[in-house]
Amino acid sequence: MAAIDQKLKGVKEGIKRMELQFQSFVADNKQRLDKLETEHNQLTSTFHSIMDAPYKPPKIKT
Repeated sequence: MAAIDQKLKGVKEGIKRMELQFQSFVADNKQRLDKLETEHNQLTSTFHSIMDAPYKPPKIKT
């Protein structure tokens, strides 16, 4: 019976370690996603600024 209890304890500890690793993984991915969203918004804003600017044809010297 003691051997089974010891194995269960090991399994529980392993599960706890996996949960902590998963939480860390989720936090890292959240930071990456936030950074990507920020960069996307900046690029979209820049793109729209360029596209919305009035077109000025180049002056040709004669």
